[in-house]
Amino acid sequence: MVEIIRNKAEEKLLLALQDQIYSNPTGRCLLLRFSQIACDHQALMPDLLSALENITAGDLGKIFICHDDDVFLIDQNLTYHAIEQLYTHLTPQLLPAVGDHISRLASLFDIGIEKNTLLSIIGRKLESRRNANWRQRGDHKKNFFANDLVLTMEDSMMNSLAERRKGRRETEVLVAEDDAFSRMLVSMVLDGRYSLKMAADGQAALVNYVRAAPDIVFLDIGLPDMDGHQILEHIFEIDPEAYVVMFSGHGDVHNVTKAMELGAQGFLSKPFTKEKLLRFIEKSPYVQAKQGNVAVHS
Repeated sequence: MVEIIRNKAEEKLLLALQDQIYSNPTGRCLLLRFSQIACDHQALMPDLLSALENITAGDLGKIFICHDDDVFLIDQNLTYHAIEQLYTHLTPQLLPAVGDHISRLASLFDIGIEKNTLLSIIGRKLESRRNANWRQRGDHKKNFFANDLVLTMEDSMMNSLAERRKGRRETEVLVAEDDAFSRMLVSMVLDGRYSLKMAADGQAALVNYVRAAPDIVFLDIGLPDMDGHQILEHIFEIDPEAYVVMFSGHGDVHNVTKAMELGAQGFLSKPFTKEKLLRFIEKSPYVQAKQGNVAVHS
């Protein structure tokens, strides 16, 4: 049977998607937008899960049921023919609710090609679920949304950040930037020089931070799922010794001052030059330690 995930589905979906991006980018992800349909979602769910199991490749699929009843299926061999089979199975139940627009129910994504779109969708769902939880509790103060996400990661990864960073010989750079052109520029400069990880939003940045234990982070202030200043705070919660440089397309005094007050070690305005980007990397004490220029004490 395929694995069906309901508890903290959004966080676990994000982690599963990150695994797919780096280990199996040829996989596919199906999104079923049941939140957009006026029907009894719970009554329909058993038939839906049965139909989804029928179109998966054996035991390889994972089904994620989000808080709003939207459903994601990650599977290596999803095809558009399989989606048509799904429509055929569900049409008798759904036709009164969706009329002739049943084809709008589903979207099929190629994970490697459309990862940024998927990450953005999941990021919005994470924020939506937490907003609903805050309203339900009567707590309108936004506690760090990273907490639930971080709790899904292994303690060994969280506790070994400094050790892994120190023990690694190559320099690891993490870039959290939602603008595709900026990511391309960074890749052109850094590919072949350093090990490079990319993240298109804050959630992906946090996941990559814990997994990669980077020597330096370039963090954009304007991310799609949360303000970069808040992501900066989350990173320092995870790792007080993080070395973070902020990206901004504005470069105004307020953003510079706030980032520095929160602990950022530098600020790089866009568009940036190759020389400035490399200069910030060389300033990282972790990079200098790997080059034998300075000792870093953990």
